[in-house]
Parts: sequence; structure tokens; C-alpha cells
Amino acid sequence: MRNSLFYKILLVAATLLLSINISYAQQRAKETKCSFLSTSEMEKVYDRYDEAMSKPSEEWVISFADTLARIGKEIPIFEYYYYCIKTHHYFDLEVDSMYYPLTDKLLEIARERGYISEYFTEMANKVSYQINREQVLAAQRTARTLIKEGREMNEPSGEYFGYYSLGVVAMGRFEYRYSNEQYQKALDVARRSKYLRPEVEAYLLYLMAYNYYNLRDYETALWYLDLSTNIAVVTDVAVNSLRAVCYFETKQYDKYRTERDEFLIKHNNNSIYNQDERRHMDILQLILEGQYETALALCDKLSETDDVYAYKQKVYKACGDFDNVYKYKDLQYEYIDSVTHTVASEEMNALTAELENLKEIHAKEDEIMKQRVIIICISAGLVIILFIFAGIFIYQRSKRREAVKANETKIQFIQNMSHEIRTPLNAIVGFSQLLGMPDGTNTPSEKEEYNNYIANNTAMLQMILDDIFDLSDLEKGEFKVDLNDVECNTICRYAIGSFEGRVPENVKLYFTTEVDDTYKIRTDSRRVQQVLVNLISNACKCTNNGEIRLHCSTSENFGHTTFSVTDTGIGIPADKVNKVFERFVKLDEFAQGTGLGLSICRNIAEKLNGELTLDTSYKDGARFVFVI
Repeated sequence: MRNSLFYKILLVAATLLLSINISYAQQRAKETKCSFLSTSEMEKVYDRYDEAMSKPSEEWVISFADTLARIGKEIPIFEYYYYCIKTHHYFDLEVDSMYYPLTDKLLEIARERGYISEYFTEMANKVSYQINREQVLAAQRTARTLIKEGREMNEPSGEYFGYYSLGVVAMGRFEYRYSNEQYQKALDVARRSKYLRPEVEAYLLYLMAYNYYNLRDYETALWYLDLSTNIAVVTDVAVNSLRAVCYFETKQYDKYRTERDEFLIKHNNNSIYNQDERRHMDILQLILEGQYETALALCDKLSETDDVYAYKQKVYKACGDFDNVYKYKDLQYEYIDSVTHTVASEEMNALTAELENLKEIHAKEDEIMKQRVIIICISAGLVIILFIFAGIFIYQRSKRREAVKANETKIQFIQNMSHEIRTPLNAIVGFSQLLGMPDGTNTPSEKEEYNNYIANNTAMLQMILDDIFDLSDLEKGEFKVDLNDVECNTICRYAIGSFEGRVPENVKLYFTTEVDDTYKIRTDSRRVQQVLVNLISNACKCTNNGEIRLHCSTSENFGHTTFSVTDTGIGIPADKVNKVFERFVKLDEFAQGTGLGLSICRNIAEKLNGELTLDTSYKDGARFVFVI
């Protein structure tokens, strides 16, 4: 949901949660006297300061700030207050040219003088400002800076608000799973620090429930809502509304009516709540009463386009008009795709502008310029591939209406893949920009570390692209194999060697064999290596302790060559065994990857006249068997 009011409610609530930091600066100021003001006059200054911070957009606060500047000549903390008032004034007015220089000065003073709590509060305000102004890339950078500096300075509020802000940005871009991942990290930080209060935990749990609702996982959404106790005022009525909708979707109508009655009592007693929440409840009630035309008319009054489409689907589904259900489902997907496209275009424009600016500043740094050109080409290529891929699936959906559920899965995959591509791409861009800083900014070891990050994320992008192209070749029947006599042990050692430095710290990766180095088979060595590398990569993702073993055997299946990859990881649940080789399936939704690897590997095995299976008898982790 991209409603600006929704953003502001989230950000105001976040600022309130962050305000639990205790500011020692005011206490320090009150213990200091000013030579030209009496104690009573100073008390009036404090009161006036509190008023100015509560009404920062009013014109009089600027002249009052000048008074604080004069006091600041004797009491340094009042210089900080001077910049604080002016910064918040232009924050409310949303004047970039004034806000950014002032907030940079304010942060500089806070850091130099050791006002740690105030420093992170103002950093949080900065990322809130950037989100309000829809400066997405800048907001993400500031949020990650909050996380980094929060860890370095042992200040949990920095980490908390950094993860929280990343969750807000992802929610506004329909990336609900990634948003929940960030909210969970924020909750973990709060739980292990002194900043956890009931309303903090409850609010985060509510937001996670809201994301699960958007993912149509209503049971999980209800579970998170049940955890969300002692809800803060800003989310109180929203919890009743969300729980009522989830009960309606799961056909628990008695519970729905109970929750709706509580919602109406709270809503009628407080006029500040968003009217869309009330309209949602009225539409659902009209559906239960069979007043479909009235419900449709009320849908048109909803402020959010995606809400209009979603609730019209509910109405038409209730009255059995499935042609219109499919129509508005398609319109909803087209709307989401258009928003995603617009956001991606804005980010690309912003990214291109920043890279061009760096090009002008560091024109003599030829090597760095080459990296920037490569990044731009990769970015443009990935975006083009993404939208071509999206177009293919949308076209297929429109031609196969009877397969609505399958098409929904494909579209969800496209949205997930957008995040999978953006994550390594952002890392490449970010570290390339760090390399582009003036000489002396980065140490040689830091440059080496940045180059390693760029190389690892480039490899990740290449793997994603390879999966997409392999899938396309398989679909078109153009997948080719090149048969030659190859040494089995050489293939295995190459696969093992490609994971040097990439294996988890507490995991041992090794290779064993039953054949000597001269043993050969006739096959496509590149395709066999592709299967083995994919199996080892999956094992590394799922194994935190123990070992991963690649084994080559001629005795396990007589007359055939058998490669097996065995790990001591988390294993595969019994109810998921039959799904691991399906396309777009990821057992861990938050893990990196497209969900295509095992499906492609099984197809490769078949092309090589072999088979790839999961050994269900192995219980200490997972064991995949590749027989040629």
C-alpha cells in the first residue's frame, strides 16, 4: 500500500517508539546557569523549546531559535537545540535544500559532543524524512548506516530503527516477505536490549500480520495478531479491522462479527481513524447480507486502487460472478506491476544520476569508471530481462484463465526474483561507490574487501541469470549437451574447488571416491559440474555445523556412475519431499535464490540419460543422488 497517510502513520509510530531513548542533554542543560538569564527565565526557555518542538512548522520557531543561539555561546547544548529546532522546522515543511545541510550539521555536533542518544534520534528522523519524500535509495542507505553505526557504537536503537525502516520501504513496494524479514530483525534487536516495551513488540507483530494478510496467509496473520497484545493507540482499531477481515476470509463468521462489533465501538468513539478501515468492514457486512450492488458502490469510495480491486473480487466471488473476479484480479496484478515498474524506473534514474555525478568528480579514475559502466550495463540488462520475463508470464496468464492459481504463483515468483536481483545489484553498486571515493578514503584492505563483495555478488547475479536462461532453453527445447570422455574425479574436484572460501565456518566440505583418476565416462562435463555445484550450494545454505560430502561411486548402482551430496544440515520435512524438485519452490521463503535450481538440475539429469533423486532413507540431514 503506497498511501502517503499510511506511510506517515507508520513513521509517526516509529518515531514514538524510538523516543523511548532517554535524552540526557536536557538534564545537562538544566544543571547549567546562564549569566544574562535568571532561573525562572531559563525555565520559560525550556517550556518554549518544548512547545517549538511540538509545533516545528510555525514561523515563530525560527526567531526563537536565534535566542537559543545566543544562549549557546555560554551553554554549548543550546547550540545543539538551535540546530535541532531549525532542522525540525524544515523537516515539517519538506524543504530539501534547507533540511539536509541543517541535519548534517546537527548530526556532526551530536557526534562530536557525545550526544549518542540524540545522534541516533536525528538519524532516525532523517530516514523518516527520506521515506516521506519517497527518496527510496537514500532512505535505504541511511537505514543501513543506522544499522552499521548502531553496532559499532553499541547503540541498539540504531539497529532497531534501521531494520524497521527497511521493512517500511519494502512494505510500500509490495515486497511483503522481505519486509517481514526486516521487522523480525528489528524485533530481535528490541528483545535483546533495554528498549523493548509491550507497545513496541505489539506494533511490530501487527505489521508482520498485515504483511501475511497481503500474502493471503490468513491463518499465520491471525497467529501474529494473537501474539500482538497491549497494542498502542495508533494500531488499536487497525488490529480489530485486520483480525475481522482474516476471520471473514477463513469463513469464521461468528468470530468476524464479534471482532467487527469491537471495531465499530472503537471507531465510533474516535474520529481520527482512517475511514477506509470502516469502509472495509461495511463492505464485508454488505456481502454477508447479500447487498452486492451496494457493496460494489462502496468499493469505489476506497482511497487505494489495489484495495478497490481486492474488495471487488470479494464481492464478485460471493455472488458467483467469476468472470469479474478474474477481471479484477488481472487489473490488480497489472496495477502492482505498474507500481513496481515505476519504482524500478525511478530507482534506475536516481542510480544513473548518482553514477554520472561520481563520473564528473572522479574523471581521472579510469578503473573505477569502467566498473561504473559495467554496473549500469548489468542494471539495464537485468531490468530488461525482468520485465520481458514478467511479460511472458502475464501473457500466459491472460491466455490460460482456468489456471489462475498457477499464474498467481508465477507472478509471485517474478516479484520475489525482483528482490533477488536487487539485493546483489545494490551491493555491487554500493561497494563500487565506496571504491570511487577520493584517494585515502579507503585502506588497501578495505578496497580488497569491497572487491571481494563485488565479485561474490556478481557471481550471485550470474547464477540467477543462468537459471533463467536454462529455464528458457528447456521450455523451448533448445537445451544442448556436448558429450565427451571426461574424468569423474576431475569433475568432482572442480566442483569442490569452486566453493573455496564460501563454506560456512563450522562446516567441513570434502570429496571421496571409489574410482581412480583415470576412470572416465562419456557425458557433458559442464552440465555434470552444474548439477554438482547446485547441490553443494544448497547444502551450504542448509548446513551450519558438521560436514558436506561429495562422493563418486560405481558400486551403489551397478553398471552406472553415482554422484551423491550428503550434508548434516536441517534436512527436508517429510511433507516437502515431493515438492523440492518443482519449479519456483523454496522451502525457506527468506533464503536467497529463485527456486529453480533443483528443477533445472533434474531436467539436466534427464537430458544426460540419468536421474536426480532425494534419498528419503537418510535422516541426519539431506542426501541427493545423481546417477548417470
